[in-house]
Amino acid sequence: MPLYIWAGQNKETIQLLVELFANTFKIDNNIKEYKEQAVAAYLEKYPEKKYLGISELRRQRIHEMNEKKKEQAEQIIQALKEQIEGKQKRIRNRKARKRPVVIEHNQSLKIAESTLKNLQELIEDKNKIKIKELQFGRAWYSNQTLFDNIKKLRHLDKETNSPMLQKTEELFTLVQDFTEIRETLIREFDFDEEFDPNAVF
Repeated sequence: MPLYIWAGQNKETIQLLVELFANTFKIDNNIKEYKEQAVAAYLEKYPEKKYLGISELRRQRIHEMNEKKKEQAEQIIQALKEQIEGKQKRIRNRKARKRPVVIEHNQSLKIAESTLKNLQELIEDKNKIKIKELQFGRAWYSNQTLFDNIKKLRHLDKETNSPMLQKTEELFTLVQDFTEIRETLIREFDFDEEFDPNAVF
């Protein structure tokens, strides 16, 4: 009976431990019965913990990850809305003070608006944002376009000494968590490339 304390909450693991114990100590009789008793004893001792099979556990984990990704996407959407509002305000202020609005100001606003639109479309299409399988420990597909757009936005904010830079850094961190891409693991973004507002991610 004490064998199940070493097992995960998993019927197969408990049964394998009983079998291992029986083989180790050369117990030949009624192993099947011992397995059933061990599982029953475990479930009796921990009745509040509902037994979940491997497929149920996987489905539960995928569901939890989907919910987490949904929350992360909502945070990014909110941050992008703040970016757009801040960048629009900066452009209005520069015009009001008769200061030039450089191309980078308009470009960073365009990137923020386009990225927001694409991300909202991604969330609306629930099949695109859902995780269906867990492979090689990775829970999510890496979305390079979203990552690159925010990386370029951060670069432009640095170049123009934007007051939004701190917020952009926070947005960049959110996007890294969402896409599961880390800056050190990806190719360098070519900042001379034209930004494609119609890029789909």
